[in-house]
Amino acid sequence: MISLDMHHTENVDSTQLLVMTPSPRWGEGLPGFILRTAEKNGYDSPLQMLNFAGMSDNEARSARPPLAKLAKLFGKSESDLRKAGLDSADILHTNRHLPLLGHSIHPMFTRSKHAGICTECIKEQGYIEVFQELKYAVACPTHAVKVVNTCPACHKLLN
Repeated sequence: MISLDMHHTENVDSTQLLVMTPSPRWGEGLPGFILRTAEKNGYDSPLQMLNFAGMSDNEARSARPPLAKLAKLFGKSESDLRKAGLDSADILHTNRHLPLLGHSIHPMFTRSKHAGICTECIKEQGYIEVFQELKYAVACPTHAVKVVNTCPACHKLLN
Protein backbone atom coordinates (compact mmCIF):
# COMPACT_ATOMS: atom_id res chain seq x y z
CA MET A 1 0.00 0.00 0.00
CA ILE A 2 1.10 3.51 -0.76
CA SER A 3 -0.10 6.28 1.49
CA LEU A 4 -1.43 9.21 -0.50
CA ASP A 5 -2.14 11.26 2.60
CA MET A 6 -2.76 10.57 6.27
CA HIS A 7 -6.32 9.35 5.66
CA HIS A 8 -6.26 7.69 2.24
CA THR A 9 -4.46 4.55 1.03
CA GLU A 10 -4.59 2.82 -2.31
CA ASN A 11 -3.75 -0.79 -3.20
CA VAL A 12 -1.02 -1.08 -5.78
CA ASP A 13 -0.34 -4.30 -7.68
CA SER A 14 3.13 -5.50 -6.73
CA THR A 15 3.61 -7.76 -9.78
CA GLN A 16 7.12 -7.34 -11.17
CA LEU A 17 6.98 -6.56 -14.89
CA LEU A 18 9.00 -8.74 -17.25
CA VAL A 19 12.20 -7.34 -18.72
CA MET A 20 11.42 -8.72 -22.19
CA THR A 21 7.79 -8.38 -23.24
CA PRO A 22 7.33 -9.92 -26.68
CA SER A 23 4.05 -9.49 -28.52
CA PRO A 24 2.03 -12.54 -29.53
CA ARG A 25 2.40 -13.44 -33.18
CA TRP A 26 -0.52 -14.23 -35.45
CA GLY A 27 -1.38 -17.92 -35.12
CA GLU A 28 0.64 -18.39 -31.94
CA GLY A 29 -1.10 -20.27 -29.13
CA LEU A 30 -1.15 -19.21 -25.51
CA PRO A 31 1.05 -22.10 -24.26
CA GLY A 32 3.66 -21.41 -26.95
CA PHE A 33 3.58 -17.67 -26.23
CA ILE A 34 4.13 -18.34 -22.53
CA LEU A 35 7.03 -20.67 -23.31
CA ARG A 36 8.62 -18.15 -25.71
CA THR A 37 8.22 -15.34 -23.17
CA ALA A 38 9.74 -17.42 -20.35
CA GLU A 39 12.71 -18.33 -22.56
CA LYS A 40 13.31 -14.69 -23.59
CA ASN A 41 13.33 -13.70 -19.91
CA GLY A 42 15.80 -16.43 -18.91
CA TYR A 43 13.45 -18.67 -16.92
CA ASP A 44 14.25 -22.38 -16.85
CA SER A 45 10.53 -23.11 -16.70
CA PRO A 46 7.40 -21.08 -17.46
CA LEU A 47 6.02 -22.14 -14.05
CA GLN A 48 8.32 -19.80 -12.16
CA MET A 49 7.28 -16.87 -14.36
CA LEU A 50 3.59 -17.72 -13.98
CA ASN A 51 3.94 -17.97 -10.22
CA PHE A 52 5.35 -14.41 -10.24
CA ALA A 53 2.11 -13.44 -11.99
CA GLY A 54 0.21 -14.60 -8.91
CA MET A 55 -1.04 -17.86 -10.41
CA SER A 56 -1.56 -20.94 -8.30
CA ASP A 57 0.19 -24.12 -9.46
CA ASN A 58 -3.14 -25.39 -10.84
CA GLU A 59 -3.70 -22.20 -12.82
CA ALA A 60 -0.13 -22.19 -14.13
CA ARG A 61 -0.36 -25.84 -15.22
CA SER A 62 -3.79 -25.52 -16.85
CA ALA A 63 -4.22 -25.69 -20.61
CA ARG A 64 -5.25 -22.03 -20.57
CA PRO A 65 -3.75 -20.04 -17.67
CA PRO A 66 -5.76 -16.90 -16.85
CA LEU A 67 -4.94 -14.04 -19.21
CA ALA A 68 -5.82 -11.44 -16.57
CA LYS A 69 -2.97 -12.63 -14.34
CA LEU A 70 -0.56 -13.11 -17.26
CA ALA A 71 -1.28 -9.59 -18.51
CA LYS A 72 0.09 -8.10 -15.26
CA LEU A 73 3.58 -9.35 -16.19
CA PHE A 74 3.39 -7.29 -19.40
CA GLY A 75 1.84 -4.20 -17.83
CA LYS A 76 -1.21 -4.77 -20.03
CA SER A 77 -4.85 -5.71 -19.59
CA GLU A 78 -6.54 -8.99 -20.39
CA SER A 79 -8.34 -7.34 -23.31
CA ASP A 80 -4.98 -6.13 -24.69
CA LEU A 81 -3.76 -9.75 -24.87
CA ARG A 82 -7.05 -10.91 -26.42
CA LYS A 83 -6.83 -8.15 -29.05
CA ALA A 84 -3.27 -9.28 -29.78
CA GLY A 85 -4.67 -12.68 -30.76
CA LEU A 86 -4.31 -14.83 -27.65
CA ASP A 87 -7.21 -17.11 -26.82
CA SER A 88 -8.14 -17.91 -23.26
CA ALA A 89 -10.80 -20.05 -21.66
CA ASP A 90 -14.33 -19.03 -22.59
CA ILE A 91 -16.46 -18.46 -19.49
CA LEU A 92 -19.37 -20.37 -21.08
CA HIS A 93 -17.25 -23.42 -21.87
CA THR A 94 -14.76 -23.49 -19.00
CA ASN A 95 -13.27 -26.97 -18.46
CA ARG A 96 -15.23 -28.35 -21.39
CA HIS A 97 -13.85 -26.53 -24.43
CA LEU A 98 -10.58 -24.87 -25.32
CA PRO A 99 -10.34 -21.90 -27.62
CA LEU A 100 -8.15 -22.41 -30.67
CA LEU A 101 -8.00 -19.79 -33.41
CA GLY A 102 -11.27 -18.29 -32.23
CA HIS A 103 -13.18 -21.58 -32.08
CA SER A 104 -14.27 -23.59 -29.03
CA ILE A 105 -12.82 -27.08 -29.38
CA HIS A 106 -13.68 -30.00 -27.12
CA PRO A 107 -10.53 -31.14 -25.25
CA MET A 108 -10.79 -34.62 -26.75
CA PHE A 109 -9.73 -33.03 -30.05
CA THR A 110 -6.77 -31.14 -28.60
CA ARG A 111 -3.44 -31.95 -27.10
CA SER A 112 -2.54 -28.57 -25.71
CA LYS A 113 -0.48 -29.95 -22.82
CA HIS A 114 1.50 -32.24 -25.13
CA ALA A 115 1.34 -30.48 -28.48
CA GLY A 116 3.45 -31.55 -31.40
CA ILE A 117 5.85 -29.10 -32.97
CA CYS A 118 7.32 -28.55 -36.39
CA THR A 119 10.97 -27.82 -35.80
CA GLU A 120 11.22 -26.22 -39.25
CA CYS A 121 8.45 -23.72 -38.41
CA ILE A 122 10.14 -22.84 -35.14
CA LYS A 123 13.46 -22.29 -36.93
CA GLU A 124 11.82 -20.07 -39.56
CA GLN A 125 9.20 -18.24 -37.50
CA GLY A 126 10.51 -18.44 -33.95
CA TYR A 127 7.27 -19.65 -32.37
CA ILE A 128 4.91 -22.64 -32.07
CA GLU A 129 1.70 -22.34 -34.09
CA VAL A 130 -1.60 -22.95 -32.29
CA PHE A 131 -2.54 -25.34 -35.11
CA GLN A 132 -0.20 -27.89 -33.53
CA GLU A 133 -2.51 -28.12 -30.50
CA LEU A 134 -5.08 -29.99 -32.59
CA LYS A 135 -4.91 -33.69 -31.76
CA TYR A 136 -5.03 -34.77 -35.39
CA ALA A 137 -2.51 -32.23 -36.66
CA VAL A 138 0.16 -34.87 -37.10
CA ALA A 139 1.99 -33.17 -39.97
CA CYS A 140 3.02 -29.62 -40.71
CA PRO A 141 0.95 -28.23 -43.60
CA THR A 142 3.79 -25.88 -44.58
CA HIS A 143 6.74 -28.29 -44.56
CA ALA A 144 4.90 -31.61 -45.07
CA VAL A 145 6.82 -33.29 -42.25
CA LYS A 146 5.58 -35.22 -39.24
CA VAL A 147 5.38 -33.09 -36.11
CA VAL A 148 7.65 -33.92 -33.18
CA ASN A 149 5.81 -34.68 -29.95
CA THR A 150 8.45 -36.56 -27.99
CA CYS A 151 11.96 -35.70 -26.89
CA PRO A 152 14.46 -37.32 -29.28
CA ALA A 153 16.78 -38.11 -26.33
CA CYS A 154 14.45 -39.55 -23.67
CA HIS A 155 11.31 -40.22 -25.78
CA LYS A 156 9.00 -38.56 -23.22
CA LEU A 157 6.07 -36.50 -24.46
CA LEU A 158 6.84 -32.80 -24.85
CA ASN A 159 5.19 -30.82 -22.10
